[in-house]
Amino acid sequence: MGANEKKAVQLGMPLGTASAQLRKMILFALVQETGKDACFRCGRKIETIEEFSIEHKESWLDRTVELFWDLKNIAFSHLSCNVKHARRPNQKFFTPEEQLANHRQLDAARHRKAYTPEKRLEKYLTKGY
Repeated sequence: MGANEKKAVQLGMPLGTASAQLRKMILFALVQETGKDACFRCGRKIETIEEFSIEHKESWLDRTVELFWDLKNIAFSHLSCNVKHARRPNQKFFTPEEQLANHRQLDAARHRKAYTPEKRLEKYLTKGY
């Protein structure tokens, strides 16, 4: 039995998994000690390590890799808040405003497409314009 296998048996999990959990525990303890344990998204205190997550304030995906490495772009949040606000790789919009503008354009196009000469005549006869 190799050294890593022996460690995995004693830890009850692979060494890499255990090391990642230990790093997260250390980081969470330091975040709590420094008082930076307020969620970036909702502002409430992050109470447990299970709900603790690291996130990027601004999405770096499909933008610039520098945002990934920028420590000023890192924040802590509840895992649920982070997941709820996560940008999906196929997401077309970076802001809610962009998404709303696109939905308005699509709605307007649907209304134009559904507005037939017959409907136009019906509106004119009932409303006068």
